[in-house]
Order: sequence, then C-alpha cells, then structure tokens
Amino acid sequence: MGKVIAIASQKGGVGKTTTTVNIAASLATLRQRTLVIDLDEQNAVGFGLGLSRQQMESGIYDVFLGRKKLRDIIHSTPLPTLKVIPYGKGTLTDEFERFVRQKGSAPLLRKYVDAVRKSCDFVLIDCPPGMGDLTIYALSACDSVLVPMQPEPLSLKTLTQILKIIRKVRRNVNPDLIMEGLLLTMYDENYRISREVAKQVWATFPEEVVFRNVIPRCEEFSSAFAIGRPIIMQDPNAEVAQAYLRLTQEIIKKAKMEAGKAEAASADTA
Repeated sequence: MGKVIAIASQKGGVGKTTTTVNIAASLATLRQRTLVIDLDEQNAVGFGLGLSRQQMESGIYDVFLGRKKLRDIIHSTPLPTLKVIPYGKGTLTDEFERFVRQKGSAPLLRKYVDAVRKSCDFVLIDCPPGMGDLTIYALSACDSVLVPMQPEPLSLKTLTQILKIIRKVRRNVNPDLIMEGLLLTMYDENYRISREVAKQVWATFPEEVVFRNVIPRCEEFSSAFAIGRPIIMQDPNAEVAQAYLRLTQEIIKKAKMEAGKAEAASADTA
C-alpha cells in the first residue's frame, strides 16, 4: 500500500506545485508507481505533467460533487508509472465551500485516497495555497506532509502557522500524521540571506524534519513547465533536475525505513 504525502504551504510562491510535479516525475523515473491528486483549482499539476485542457475538464472537484466516478478522472502521463487526477474545471464557490465543510467531507477524501493508494507506491496531494478546508482534509487523509519554504526571513516567521495546524490535525483527526520534511526551495548560495536562513532552519529543527537536499533557484523551470514537461524530462542533467532526483531518493529511503519499522512492530505483536 502506497505512502501518501501532502505537499502544503501557508505561503504562496514557494514552489509548492513545482515541487509536487518534479518529485512525482522523479519517483516515476525511479520506477515508483506514483499518482498525483491536484486539490488546487488552478490545475497547475495537470499543466505541468502535460495533460490537455480536455483532460482537465473534469477532476476531483466533480467526484466530490458526485458528477464523476474516481476511476473516470485518472489520467496517464508520458511517464508510464505516473498518473494524475486533475482538480477539474470548478472553482471554490460558496456552494462548494459549504459542501466541503459538511460533516463527512474529510472522511470522503480519505476514502478516495485509500481507494487509489492500494495500487501505488506513492500518492502525492498538491494542496491549494494557504490553510483552507481542502488543505486540512488533505492533512487528515495523508501519512505525512512536505512543506516547501524559501530561505527568506518571512517564510521562517510564517512557518509556525502550518506547524501549529499540523499539530492540531494530528491531535484531533489524524494521530499518525508525521512531517515528511521541510524543503528549502529557490536556494541561492550567492545570497547571504539564503545561507543564513538555511543555517537557522537546520539548527532549529531536528535532522529528521529537514531535508538535507535543497532545491536551487533555476530559470529552466518556467520553460519546462510551460510545455508540460517536468525538469527531469526536459533536461535531466540540469542541476535542479539532479537536486530533485536526490531529494526523491531521500524520500524513497525514508519510506523504506518506515515500512521496515512497521513490519518489525507487526511481528513483535503477532
């Protein structure tokens, strides 16, 4: 049964969706069966993974509202082991927000996630910006949360907001939720602020909470995203492509260690 990772941030512009797309593509490149669920109405995941506009007409939005079956909105990508569920064409209207707030909506998302994780090694959930209802539901349905952050003082100051939300979800809804890790994105070694914030993050948080691999600032992202090709496919030798590949290997290693511990604990109780 696959590991479910939500990618979430309380702050926009930190490379959240770019990170989702490139981790997903890197996982698939490493032959991991991967599915991405897009909970962001901008449908950026679909664009980044090469879906057509027609394929993104319907998505998880329509499944929530009972218009589509889950199996009907799972799409293949150019990478054989990578599939994607787009958000769909809907928007976060008052009607939809009222719907997702209704009792039972969070378990409904968990039901969908549990249905697809059986055939996957990894399920990634790209959350909408901020800490709205859909992000909370994603945290309620996942195993871990990955938080991208820019190495800048404002990101560091606002980080406490999402950490409080994660603790609250763990305490009230999903006791098994863990931190996949804090990921420094758009890192530039030439900027003193980047270096200082990175050092502060590594000094403040335990080693198991912060990824050792960082994602460098890179202009190639825009051109690759515009044509629907993750950077690992567009330019696999690029510095940023290799950075995402190393990060993904770190994620796979962690998942294997967790699976080993779970098997050992199960054997002890048998």
